[in-house]
Amino acid sequence: MSEPERLSKTPILDLEQPVPLPPRQRRSSATTLAALTVIAVFGLRSLVPVAIILAYFLISLTVAAVHELGHWLAGRSVGLRLTYLVIGPLKFIRQSGHWRIYRRSQFTGGFILMSLDKVRRVRRRLMIWVTGGPAASLITGAIALVACRAERVGGDATIGLPVAAFAILSLLVGIQSLRNVKFRGYSGDGVLLRTLWSSYDGAKQQIAAHALHFQDSNGWEAPLWNRRWMTMASAPSVMHATSFHTDWLQYHLSSDPNLAAECLERCLAGLALLPPDQREENLDQVFLEAVAFMAWHRDDAEKAQTWFGRVTRPERASPMLRRRVQIALSCAHRDFDRALAEIDEGLNLSDKVAAGRRAERLKSSWKEWRSAVRKKRDETVQGDALAEASASSAVRA
Repeated sequence: MSEPERLSKTPILDLEQPVPLPPRQRRSSATTLAALTVIAVFGLRSLVPVAIILAYFLISLTVAAVHELGHWLAGRSVGLRLTYLVIGPLKFIRQSGHWRIYRRSQFTGGFILMSLDKVRRVRRRLMIWVTGGPAASLITGAIALVACRAERVGGDATIGLPVAAFAILSLLVGIQSLRNVKFRGYSGDGVLLRTLWSSYDGAKQQIAAHALHFQDSNGWEAPLWNRRWMTMASAPSVMHATSFHTDWLQYHLSSDPNLAAECLERCLAGLALLPPDQREENLDQVFLEAVAFMAWHRDDAEKAQTWFGRVTRPERASPMLRRRVQIALSCAHRDFDRALAEIDEGLNLSDKVAAGRRAERLKSSWKEWRSAVRKKRDETVQGDALAEASASSAVRA
C-alpha cells in the first residue's frame, strides 16, 4: 500500500495531527492599556497621558454601549428577546433561562444577538433590529455634536472635549457600521441590511439562521433542529467569514458517517479561524462531538477518551449533548446496560424538560437511539461469539 493510501482523511479527528492553533492575535486592549499606562507614568512621568488614554477607552465603551442599546430597543419593539450581549470586557449569555457573565480580554467593541419570539414576519423584524444600532449611533452622535455648540457644554473643556470626542466616535461608528464590511469575523450591519433588502437567498439564509437560534434559545438541541432550516442556513454565503458554521450544520445534517467525519474534521480545523469569543464558545462543543463520533461511529474508546480529556468545561455543554457523549462512551467500553439505562432515564425526563412538539421529538430521538444501541449490542455479542468460535477452531486445528 502506498503512503498516500495509508494517510487518514481525517487526521485531526484521528489524533494524527494536532488541532490547529489560531494565528497570533493582536494585543488585547487590556494589555495595550497597561503598557501605555506604564510608559506614561515611568517614561513621561506624567498622569495626563494616562487620563487621556482612560478617557478614550471609556468613551469608546460608551459609544459601543449606545450602539448595542439601539439594537436592543429596536429588537424589543418588534418582539425579539436578548440572548447574547458583549460590551467591552464583559460578555452576557443567557443559558438555560439564566444569565451568566464572562470576562473578555478586549476593553472595547460590542456585539448583540437577539432571538425571535415566533417565526413570523422575520425579514421585516430583522431589518428593524439591525437598523437600530446605526440609527442610535448617528442620532446620539448628532445630538452630542449639537450640544457642543451650547455654552454650558462647549465653553467648559472638561465637559466639551469628552462630548465632542463621543460625537465624533459615535458618528464614525454609525457610518462605518453601514458599510458593506465585516468586523472581526462578524458581518457588519451594512452587510446584513443589504442582504435582507436585496438578496433573496441571503435573506432566506438569515431567516433560517434566526429560526434555528429561536429553537436553540428555547432548549432545542442541534439533532432536533428543523432540518429544512438547517439546509437553508448551511448554504455557502458571503456573510460567513469562515466555513465553520456551514460545516457544523452539515455535520448534523449528514446521515453518512464518512461525510459527517469530513465535516467534523473541517470544524476542528476551522476553530483556529474563528474570532476569539466564538472559538472559546465552540471549542468544547466540537471536542465533545469528536468524543461521541469516535466512540459511536469509530468504536474507538481510547481516542474518544483522549478527546474527552481535552474538554475543559463540560458543564457548559447542553445536558443532552453530555448525556449523548456518556452513552456513546459506554457503548465503546461495551457497557451497553449502562448506556440503555442512560437512555431510559433521558426518556423518562423528556416530559419534565420539554413540552409539546419538542417533547415528542425528544422522545422519538431517545427511542431511535435505544434501538440503535440494542442493535449495536446484539452485533457486538454476535461478533464476539463468532471470534471466539473461530479462535476455538484454530486451537483444535
